[in-house]
Amino acid sequence: MKEFWLNVFLLMFVIFVLTFIITPAITGFNTLLLSVKSNMGGELFAFLYEPIVNVSKVQTIYVEFVNIGSESYQTKIEEFIYFYDDSGMNQVAYYYDSTIMLYPGMRRPFETKFVPSEMGFYYIKVRVTLGTKRMESWGSFYATFPEYSPYVPAEYQPITIYAEVEPLISLDYPKSIEVYPGRSVLTNIRVKNIGNATLHEVKLHLSTTNFLEIDLNPKESYYLDPNETLTFLLDVYARNDIPISTYPIDFELITRELKERGTIMVNVSAYNLTLEEEVRKTILNYEYLIAELQREILDASAKEINVTLPQTDLDLAKTKLEEAKLYYEAKEYEKAKEILEEVKELIKESAFKLAQASFTLFIAPAFSPIWILIIVIILALVFFFIQKRRKERRKPKLLRSSEEAKT
Repeated sequence: MKEFWLNVFLLMFVIFVLTFIITPAITGFNTLLLSVKSNMGGELFAFLYEPIVNVSKVQTIYVEFVNIGSESYQTKIEEFIYFYDDSGMNQVAYYYDSTIMLYPGMRRPFETKFVPSEMGFYYIKVRVTLGTKRMESWGSFYATFPEYSPYVPAEYQPITIYAEVEPLISLDYPKSIEVYPGRSVLTNIRVKNIGNATLHEVKLHLSTTNFLEIDLNPKESYYLDPNETLTFLLDVYARNDIPISTYPIDFELITRELKERGTIMVNVSAYNLTLEEEVRKTILNYEYLIAELQREILDASAKEINVTLPQTDLDLAKTKLEEAKLYYEAKEYEKAKEILEEVKELIKESAFKLAQASFTLFIAPAFSPIWILIIVIILALVFFFIQKRRKERRKPKLLRSSEEAKT
């Protein structure tokens, strides 16, 4: 009898240990330490959060900024949290730190607590103002219910880089762009994986003057396979009060495997185009961006990713672009410009939804702890029954007959 209970205990211990080994592979995560530098001497040293949390549970967001330069400047950290649903991105929370003087070598940590109330995607934008410049970085997480925990995709698992694996990227972007006060221009940074390893958690971090506002899409991409290309769209808007000059947009492409930096120079000058020239240049620009995005959608579709939503937006953008061309040919330039604004928003929305679709591919229900407990109990009962039958068979036939007669 002692041998039997010892076997039961060993069985349950093995199942218990296996449960803790397997569970992190289903619901675990790895936080990523970032190091985003600005030419002004600032560094976003950390931007940490959990990629998956349960609804009504606390999401802790930790940001740390450090002055790595030789000059002091005023610094302020802000966090914007958005919830994405059928109506688009809706801001649900805003946190900010007090403005302080940050001296050389001084660190500024900022920790916030956020409780998601709905199941779905949440996006975090961190903005750090340093003097007359600012840095922006995006992140995202998924809120779910415990019984419907999403499967954590490969990008959140520990990644081992072997000697024969070489992560490499090439960046294709305009070295300079033209923008006018009170107007915006849509440009892009194309990231191509030219190595032989999949890149994970592909993010773009930006640093520029406070006179420029940049809307980035997609906010991040969860992976980029070899020979694939990812397009980040930058909608660059120059404020009306921006001084005529040239301003850099410093960016850093960050993945778990590598980093790469670049700079786009923004030439701000007085508006010197005719409306006809502006509309013509915009049409050509959007034709190019739509073609690039269409190639990425086709690549994703070939991997059996559901691209219905981004393709729908892009198809509508194509239709609207043709409509704008008709107005341009009819010399109705104001109307063409109005339609092109709609085209721009559809292109941005398509890029955003395409990146989101790559995450949705991995969502699958995980095992609930209750079901694990039930399985353990069933296995223990089956094991008990088997052991009892084995002991019955070991008894001499005459003894078994005697016991049966007594019962």
